[in-house]
Amino acid sequence: MNRNIFSLIISFAFVALAAIPSCKVQDIDVFSAEESYVYFKRYIKDKEGKNVRVDTAMVSFSHHYGVTEYTQDYYLGLVGQLPTRDLEYKVEVVKDETTAESSQYSIPEKLIFRKGQTEDILPVTIYKNKIQDGDERVLVLRLVETEDLKLAFNNPNDSYTDIKFRFNNKISKPLWWDDTVTKIFFGEYSYKKYVTIIEANPGFTSIEGMSSAEIRQIAINAKEYIKKNSITEDDGSAMEIPIY
Repeated sequence: MNRNIFSLIISFAFVALAAIPSCKVQDIDVFSAEESYVYFKRYIKDKEGKNVRVDTAMVSFSHHYGVTEYTQDYYLGLVGQLPTRDLEYKVEVVKDETTAESSQYSIPEKLIFRKGQTEDILPVTIYKNKIQDGDERVLVLRLVETEDLKLAFNNPNDSYTDIKFRFNNKISKPLWWDDTVTKIFFGEYSYKKYVTIIEANPGFTSIEGMSSAEIRQIAINAKEYIKKNSITEDDGSAMEIPIY
């Protein structure tokens, strides 16, 4: 064999061998058909079919005028065997990531994943009277394996075991009050206007999940209420609602 060709073959062999250790092997989760595994869902579909992230949430009591306690739902999923009985699951507080005090929130005393279901909900309730004005807290909860349920997708770098809940008692502009809401429905934000819109529409606190027609009616009700009661902004200027 030609010496140059032989040297070239050897060189290719060394390159190939050197590349093997550098290849990253993907971890693949394997589930037993005889076991049930639980995890927190990251996304669910909203009414319009869009993905909405649900393993983390932020709530301000200033966006829920008149509300003294608020419950945030977190969504659980199940893989493996469909449960033929109620299964108990547990969560623990991740202390090094949590600033919330135990008196500021509550979860059900016993956590049950219902039989025959592949999805369930963990409700977390927070209490306004336990949070000082201007205060903000964080709660991080982590699933813990039980005799009934093992943990699914429990990769430390890409975990489906944790949920995060940020909550506060600060006066701030709701996230949903964006440019579209400003230009078409409610006009420029002020906290007094936000409270006025709520007073004009009993039961209303947020446009989330509402259609454009429903938001328009909220704006019309507010505009009529402002006119009827001669309400102005705190500086005496007109409180304007652009809807007509």
